[in-house]
Amino acid sequence: MKQWIGVVCALALAGCAAIDKAVGIPDFQPGKSTAQDVAKQMGKPAMELKRPDGGKVEYFTTWPFGHATYAITLGADGVVRSVDQRLTQDNINSIKVGMKRQQVVELLGPPRKEEREERQKLIVMEYPWMQGNREARLRYYRLTYDEVVHDINDLHDQVAQPENH
Repeated sequence: MKQWIGVVCALALAGCAAIDKAVGIPDFQPGKSTAQDVAKQMGKPAMELKRPDGGKVEYFTTWPFGHATYAITLGADGVVRSVDQRLTQDNINSIKVGMKRQQVVELLGPPRKEEREERQKLIVMEYPWMQGNREARLRYYRLTYDEVVHDINDLHDQVAQPENH
């Protein structure tokens, strides 16, 4: 029985790695690819933000097992302006105590998980990310009920990489 559990866990972890690699960075050409190309390849976005210029940013995640969120910026004309991975070390580290929830979500995209801690009166947002493409991490932003970052915690992702710790 223990052998089967080990096999199942190994296959699940291999699947996690394959999802990030299989999805990869979407291959859209800024100035050329269109919203229709994005919808055809990526499906429905996890989140969409309208821009003041009439364009929008669509966020696509590799969850539940991946560690990436791609933001595809579309102009008002429906043409791709940019494509980038948002869960980078620079972006993760640029979130500071005192920032508003909207600022966090605009930069990183939607959290994988969001829960309320009723006793502490906080909202917890979870973001899985890769540190240097080698270590799976979980970043937790705890926000007050008025949606201001209260504190930040970062842990090794034991589920994605149990062998490292």
